[in-house]
Formats: sequence, C-alpha cells, structure tokens
Amino acid sequence: MLLDVNIELYPIEEGEKITVALAYTLNRDGRPDEGHYGKETQAGENTLLEDFDYVMYGKIFRFRDTETKGGQPAAEVLVSFGGLLMQLSGPPKQLQGLELDRRVYLLVRKV
Repeated sequence: MLLDVNIELYPIEEGEKITVALAYTLNRDGRPDEGHYGKETQAGENTLLEDFDYVMYGKIFRFRDTETKGGQPAAEVLVSFGGLLMQLSGPPKQLQGLELDRRVYLLVRKV
C-alpha cells in the first residue's frame, strides 16, 4: 500500500506503526450511510469513527492488472481522497471485493 496522508492534520513519523481499514459505511451493522461524516453528524451513534483517529472519504477510480517481478498475476487499485491518493497492490483475489467507482472510507489509527 502506498498512501498520501495530510501530515499537518495527522502527523506520522517514519517507522511509526498504524492500523488501516477500508469500509463502505461507518455503521457497525453495515447499513449504508449518506457519505457525510464527522463528530457532529454521527453524534450519539456507535460508528467506526470512535475506533480511529484519522478518516478520509474517497472514490475507487482505477483497477489495473499487473504482474509481480516473478511473473505472477497481480492487481492495483487506486483510490482518490480529494487529492490524496492510495494505491493498493496485491493478488487479484485479495482485491476483488473492491468495486470501481464505489465510495470508500479509509480509517487510520496509531498502534
């Protein structure tokens, strides 16, 4: 994974460990949400926001079929979070649940 993070809002030092999660909704029960998030909009609700320090909302905009240096099939998924980007690379089977043009939350916390 390659990930742009706004270090002015969420400073991360080199070598610091983080936990990263992707979700289509912030609702713990999997119910779809409106795509608006924040402490004000989720006040009083038990959401994933409570477990993470830094959240971005973006869109999956590209899938690419690639291969590893050893010639094995691989895939890349690119997500845009309003100018900050994320690239996920790995076996196609591990990335198959991600859908092109789907909105997604990226949730981060320090370990």
